[in-house]
Amino acid sequence: MADPVSLALGIAPLVLSAVKGFKAVRSRFKILRNHDRVLRRLRRSFITQSHVFLDECHLLLQQVADPDDVVFMLEDEQSELWSDRNLDNRLKKHLGRKFEDVKEIIEEIHNQIKSLNERLNRTLEGAARDVRLSATEKVREAFDVMSNKTEYETDIDHLKELNQEFKRLRKMANEIKSVQTLAKSQDQNQTPKEYKIRGEYARSFYNALRYCWSCTELEHVEHNMALVLDWADAYDMHIILHCSRGNNSSFKTNTVDLAVQPQGLPLSGTARTISYVNSSSMIPDTQARPMKRTRLGHGEWSRKPPSPPEYTYQETLVGSLDESTDAPFGTVDLCQQSAMLMEVNCVKKPREPIDLRRSYNVCGTLLGLEDPKSTPECFIDTPDSIRHALAVRSTVYSVDSGFNSRRTATPLLNILKRSLDADLCVTQQLRLVLQLAKGHLQLHWTPWWRQYWSLSDLSYFTEESALGTADLDNCLKTLHIGTRLDFETLNFDSSAFHLTPEVETALLTHGIRNLSLYCLGIALLQIGRWDPLVDATDDVVVVRKLAARNGRLGPRYQTLTQKCIECDFGEGSDLGNPQLQGIIYKSVVCELESLVEVLEKT
Repeated sequence: MADPVSLALGIAPLVLSAVKGFKAVRSRFKILRNHDRVLRRLRRSFITQSHVFLDECHLLLQQVADPDDVVFMLEDEQSELWSDRNLDNRLKKHLGRKFEDVKEIIEEIHNQIKSLNERLNRTLEGAARDVRLSATEKVREAFDVMSNKTEYETDIDHLKELNQEFKRLRKMANEIKSVQTLAKSQDQNQTPKEYKIRGEYARSFYNALRYCWSCTELEHVEHNMALVLDWADAYDMHIILHCSRGNNSSFKTNTVDLAVQPQGLPLSGTARTISYVNSSSMIPDTQARPMKRTRLGHGEWSRKPPSPPEYTYQETLVGSLDESTDAPFGTVDLCQQSAMLMEVNCVKKPREPIDLRRSYNVCGTLLGLEDPKSTPECFIDTPDSIRHALAVRSTVYSVDSGFNSRRTATPLLNILKRSLDADLCVTQQLRLVLQLAKGHLQLHWTPWWRQYWSLSDLSYFTEESALGTADLDNCLKTLHIGTRLDFETLNFDSSAFHLTPEVETALLTHGIRNLSLYCLGIALLQIGRWDPLVDATDDVVVVRKLAARNGRLGPRYQTLTQKCIECDFGEGSDLGNPQLQGIIYKSVVCELESLVEVLEKT
């Protein structure tokens, strides 16, 4: 029967006890090595099963301990490594539901070895007493073993069966563990679901607004919209619309800060309910227009936009009519009629949301959202069945956005021209890179993000009065990427997102596998070295040389920069491949998050 103390401790003590037992029995069988061939075969069979057991223990232990340590443990039963309190816990975690089965098998092997050792001790008394035996005594003990050969063979055969079962359980536990590890690794390599959804919403809104864009203001000379990369809510977009107007002598910019909520959900922070109404009451005649319109060479929808479900936001009417009256039913005296008409005129009428597809002046409608007297919301429905509800951001989130005419959009590249130590610490540098990498991974396939891009395509806001002393940590929260909305730039999409033959030839000549990732690598290199590298970004050889040098942010940052430049992630070069997106998320985004976390703890 097994030692109760060993059984209470778990597998590791049982393994140690069994290893000791095997070595003891092998020493007993040693005296039979010069005897009859049958006895030598018996001894060799036991030694074989002894080696099988030790090999299985070796393979099992090295799954939870250092392989070099396992060698010492099996050679030295007195090693302190056997007393590791966490060893059995790691074995239990590795074996999973096979833990009890493996423990039972090792316990049975332990008992079998103990029984065999006791029988040999009784038979080979001289060896047990460790005295020098005469030739006659050795022959007599060998004869005693020979007379019980069948029992020994049965014990050894049983050990063989137990070893086979031990091997089967160990291999099965390894396979289960490897499958679990592979599944976990694949999950870790997957891009978060919200990245794809955000990109889809951003693409849908971009196409929808450009499709229906219009402006009747003759003074407006330029229109731009920007998407802030910092997604405050799960899927709500932060859009900034700029309208420049002026004449030959002066220019002025109107800015409206918008919250765009996809899927037609009620705006957060409101207690309104949606009810269906007649379409004739939806849109004022001055803003209504037919759906059919002529485009200026811009890409058409693949199918006609669906008619939007007609709804209005109901609000509680102010005041109520006095239900008590002394007049006969169906009659109203002149005094009461006058009072009723005055009261009806005081009732607050609900303002209906505007469908931007039916507006002749989308620019004016969006700028007018900031007017308290105007309609507070508008929406766009898209062919992909997504409704984008637009409202002034401060009314949605009940906060002052701070995006006003006094703020100036500054190209992100300009930030590298300023003193590093005075503005950003290493953690802030990494946070800037992290925000850039996340934005690229979410938007690289949308019209917002060009294939051939640079830090000049992104901007952040700062106060005009404090361009040199602004708090960059707060300014970088406004990091955004933008595009023009003017009619003369409606063909911008088809030209900016398709590479020219010259660029394609340059990619092949210099071995650039993915241009968008190459540009991300250059951006990481510029921010890491805190240098615009004006004379180097167009020279592929110089870029690669600079990337190979040690930088301020350490070797881990240098490695991920080089991987982006060379598109060296082991999953091809097509950014449309989910596996490549996943490995970029793990190797770049997660690595940057890890670096930020480490620095924040120090």
